[in-house]
Amino acid sequence: MQIFFRTCAFLVLQLCVFFGWRGLGLNLWLNRFLPIVSAAMAGVQHTNPAKCFSKLKARRMDLVEKAQATTLIYVRLSALILCNLSLMRRTGKQFLLLLTFFLICSCGSHSSSNSNSPRAAAVIGLTSDFDTLLELGTANSDALHVIEEMLFLTLCELDEELNLRPRLAKSWDIGAGGKEITFTLRDDVFWSDGKPTTAADVLLTYQLAVHPQVGYTGRDRFTEIDTVIVLDRHTIRFTFKKKYPDAMLDLQIPILPKHILENVPPAQLRQSSFNRQPVGNGPFLLKEWHANDRIVFEANPDYFGGRPKLDYVVFRVVPDETVLLSSLLAGEINVLSYVPPNKLRIQSQTAGFS
Repeated sequence: MQIFFRTCAFLVLQLCVFFGWRGLGLNLWLNRFLPIVSAAMAGVQHTNPAKCFSKLKARRMDLVEKAQATTLIYVRLSALILCNLSLMRRTGKQFLLLLTFFLICSCGSHSSSNSNSPRAAAVIGLTSDFDTLLELGTANSDALHVIEEMLFLTLCELDEELNLRPRLAKSWDIGAGGKEITFTLRDDVFWSDGKPTTAADVLLTYQLAVHPQVGYTGRDRFTEIDTVIVLDRHTIRFTFKKKYPDAMLDLQIPILPKHILENVPPAQLRQSSFNRQPVGNGPFLLKEWHANDRIVFEANPDYFGGRPKLDYVVFRVVPDETVLLSSLLAGEINVLSYVPPNKLRIQSQTAGFS
């Protein structure tokens, strides 16, 4: 049975990774914490998830700070399930069920030109609505994941090995003994209104992030920056006061459109219409937002990385956790970011979830 459970989990996990589901913000735990799970799958019976998370925090403090507490609990539980076969025998069914759903979501076929063809979608349950879709103003961790993973592009991103890889920036050069980082941007990235994304957008984003009237809570990570210079349309250089190891990580912030926000006074940025009607350049675009009910995102057909496999991602707001879980069991919701531990056993007692 030990070999059976480990083999099943391994196959489902590898299929999920193979089909590459960058579209969902929910891929945070698979995409960025894959080394923990992979270590468990390799047969490390007593891997300490707390120690693993400590190492991750050292690599990127802001990632851990932004991660929702419930998501951290979920990832630790997943790692424990894979590291401890006795625990896995008791909860393996629920774990494999969740992974199987993620696989189904990631494999959704693209829509054809036939308007009658089915549309691939995922419905995600939340207990509270987003506050804003502006990185510089949100305090909602679910909204942060959507902003960073679905709506906007950062210069780089972390891969499954926790190494930085290109995203909006196609390359970069570190000079002056580590005190200068020059980014060369892609020239095929466009905002949803058709305008190109340029180095001027990167500069404006930095200027807004450090502006005291904006009140961005993460502005302290830019204190070591001395100057930011646009060299040309697709090249920008950051010069630091001194060399320090987290410089590349600290620069990773969702880039905002200058042509939309340059005339908005910094003190009024949090009240601007952009917060609920953003112009993005990520794999998904905001389609509709009904306050305290649902937020609908649709695939960006012009995304430089290719159209996402999902046509829609819908976040449904259901404040009552019991009702939310009932909606999951009834098939009205596909994914929950968090289920209270005392309600996990309900799944095993429900037809279709055992």
